[in-house]
Amino acid sequence: MIYKLPLTQRSSPKKHLAVVFPDTHIGYTAGVPAFDPCALDVALQALEHYAADGATHFIHLGDLADMESCSHWASLRAEQVFIEQDVRLTNAYLDEVDEICDHYGLKKIFIEGNHETRTARLEAKYPMIRDMVNLKKRLFGKRTGWTWVPNNHYYKLGKLYFTHGNLSGVSDSASMLRVAGKSVLFGHNHQHQVARHRTLDGLHVAMSSGCLASIDPPPPYSQAKIPATWAHGFTVVQFRANGLFSLRFHEIIDAQYCEMMDGTEIRTNHSDAQWRLDRDQEIMDQCRNEYEERFYSVGGNVTETEPIKRTEYSSRTQRARVTEGR
Repeated sequence: MIYKLPLTQRSSPKKHLAVVFPDTHIGYTAGVPAFDPCALDVALQALEHYAADGATHFIHLGDLADMESCSHWASLRAEQVFIEQDVRLTNAYLDEVDEICDHYGLKKIFIEGNHETRTARLEAKYPMIRDMVNLKKRLFGKRTGWTWVPNNHYYKLGKLYFTHGNLSGVSDSASMLRVAGKSVLFGHNHQHQVARHRTLDGLHVAMSSGCLASIDPPPPYSQAKIPATWAHGFTVVQFRANGLFSLRFHEIIDAQYCEMMDGTEIRTNHSDAQWRLDRDQEIMDQCRNEYEERFYSVGGNVTETEPIKRTEYSSRTQRARVTEGR
């Protein structure tokens, strides 16, 4: 008897196209960008490329802001970073994202990362500064079209779940599959990894989506973990009407160029990248001038600061909540 191929279903029509950014870490540590300005420029160009080509969603997986101002490492710095500086720098980046997404009508989703929750610990310890450190309000309060997903919770689109990835028991893609039991795209570890596992209800995939952060961060952060396995990139997800999806990781080679799905090659626009650095410097100088009388002597040395200490308080629940996408 000749073997007969099983009947196959027709492919479902395309429905959504999502551009997904991983950890960006907007901010400066010891005067050095915590993000990679060249890789970030490539990613923003790619977002506009796919938005013009029919993308429907923009999803950020968290750690948008580095929030060095609220880090427990801050007590080790000779020069402190102001919360206002981190907020203004991140808002400047969000203005660029809004300009692209709003022009083309993309839905915008932000998933809170562990660096954003640094402010939640500070807010819990000092409730009187809540309006100053509440990032949901400071970053997205006056913006329209954004969906905020709390840390350790999920956003679902089709049959794929999105989360930041700093879940208990999760260290890589394989452990994410064991913890979530569903297909998940996540960030947090700054690596590109893929794990697959087939169960009774089908094939599940977990993938970490690299980062847009600096791969050569200054100490003491780099001393905690040498970032030898980090990868620059972002992910584009094509969804079908039946919820099935295909993942395409776009690696940004040498933080300089990346190839799109249609073969278009995008390279760093160094003039734009330098413009962002100059803009950031203006923001930092402005913050410094505004706080000069309180924090700085004439020579520019810090004269009065209160180091921010780590607290054990956490306002996040362990039971995950899922936000359904449309």
